[in-house]
Amino acid sequence: MHASTDDGGERNSLLLMVMTLISRLLGIVKARVISSVFGAGALADSINYAYTIPNNLRKLFAEGSLSQAYLPLMRARSDEDESLFISQLMSFQIVVFLPLIAASFIFGSRIITISSGFTDPFQLEVASALFPFFMIFLFLISLSTVFSSALQVRKSFLITGAGPIFFTLTVIGSVTLLSENLRHFSMAAGTVMGAAVQLVSQYAVLRRFGIGIRFTLKFRTERFKRMIRVFLPATVYSLILIADQYISFYLASGLEEGAVSAVTNSVIFYQTPYGIFFASLSSVYFPLLTTAADNEERNRTLTSALSHLAAFLIPSAVILLSLSEECISAVLQKGAFTYENTVLTAEVLKFYLLSMVPLSFSSMLSRYSYSIGDYIFPVIVSAVNLIADVTAMKLFIAAGHGAESISMALLVSSCISLAMYLTRLKGFSYLTLLRKLTQTAVANIPLIILALVYSGLEITYHVNGSSLRSFVITALTGAGFLAVTGISYIIFRVPFMEVLRRKR
Repeated sequence: MHASTDDGGERNSLLLMVMTLISRLLGIVKARVISSVFGAGALADSINYAYTIPNNLRKLFAEGSLSQAYLPLMRARSDEDESLFISQLMSFQIVVFLPLIAASFIFGSRIITISSGFTDPFQLEVASALFPFFMIFLFLISLSTVFSSALQVRKSFLITGAGPIFFTLTVIGSVTLLSENLRHFSMAAGTVMGAAVQLVSQYAVLRRFGIGIRFTLKFRTERFKRMIRVFLPATVYSLILIADQYISFYLASGLEEGAVSAVTNSVIFYQTPYGIFFASLSSVYFPLLTTAADNEERNRTLTSALSHLAAFLIPSAVILLSLSEECISAVLQKGAFTYENTVLTAEVLKFYLLSMVPLSFSSMLSRYSYSIGDYIFPVIVSAVNLIADVTAMKLFIAAGHGAESISMALLVSSCISLAMYLTRLKGFSYLTLLRKLTQTAVANIPLIILALVYSGLEITYHVNGSSLRSFVITALTGAGFLAVTGISYIIFRVPFMEVLRRKR
């Protein structure tokens, strides 16, 4: 049973990884298109800030507390009760979002003025005009998450992974084709249309499972009440994370020009491997954690999830640390995006990359807490995390570290969060996890040595900006790093690579 569950988790993880890889690569293309059209200065900062507010709220309504509350209650069968529960979730979000969207249209200018550090009237005007449309985007994405969660429970992962691809392609098309006429509103049009395409495509597949969706105000069923009871502490947890993100961007908006864009763009690059591997693994392993027969099976599942995260994120961090400027330059340095913007983004990115493993571990452990019904401890951890993160940001800013203070603080706070979660595991074999992590660390030694040699060469081909030559050199160098990693993982029999070799 253990092997079957583990292989099934890995097989579904692989499918999601491939789909997420395509989505993240398209996300980089999207970032290139946006930076090429809007640059990395005042206009880009305004667009990124307006988008950041609803995007952070996804931690509450989309991939956050609401989904963590209702996913364990979903069932893998198509009956009237299941249709009612999904209808309740959809209707609940409609009831919550309609007033929020109305408020964003009426009070958007005041919200942006109060919440941001902008003093330039142009930046305030642009951000205020875009904010309501990005709230509509959040609403559609949140509904889409309800449908994708129902599909995941039914082990239908293909459309779950394809939805973000549809979204990104729509945004790229909108900015490319409409920016000349709509200017910055082309970004708003793309996000709203992209979210609508993602929502409709997932709903169409859900209908094939016999699930009918209708608007309802009947919220008094026992299952919905249980979801709300879980949702409340999970909401506090997510609100603290949202506050943390807001403070980060607020502080960044008061730093040097381009700081908000540097943080936003660096997040795109570190979220590419992080999103591929953590999102894929958590989408598969969170349902497995919630449905585990006993604590022993749950701990085995957690060990597999953590060891697989490390196996992918450690080499990802090493490779991107070595090629940070090269990757940013090859993708973004064109038009209004200068080499100075590349350097600033790379400085911010390096600490995000160092944060990936502790951040992914603490995030997976929060899902472990939810799987055992403990919704209070993640709230405590997030509160401590907020205090640590804000304190560290202010200290690093005061020390003159500028925009990179934001990512430096994340490294500190994520390590603190991880340490807190590790103290709460029950019956967990730390020795088994340590043995797997040591195996992965040893397997990465050849890559680390190669990366150090490469860094010592002080390569400068990328300083002149994006070009086919620059892109090809960076891609080939990255492929070489990946080849070394793959060979080393096979030699040292890293568990996930061993499964891949056995399946082949």
